[in-house]
Amino acid sequence: MKVKEFCSKCKKKINITNKFICQCEKIFCSEHRYIESHDCITIENKIKQERKKLETDMPKIECQKLEVI
Repeated sequence: MKVKEFCSKCKKKINITNKFICQCEKIFCSEHRYIESHDCITIENKIKQERKKLETDMPKIECQKLEVI
């Protein structure tokens, strides 16, 4: 017997043609397949990692004031 699968967000029945597995290892329908549409926790982690990477790769540069002649 085949196990029926449902979308983790809207509980809609999913068949093989509209089945999408996210990085968070949950199954979603075609409407909720994008990270932004199902409030994925991986997007928050990804944003934090990218911010840290930018901070280390591009440090803040401050210049000294010019002296008045």
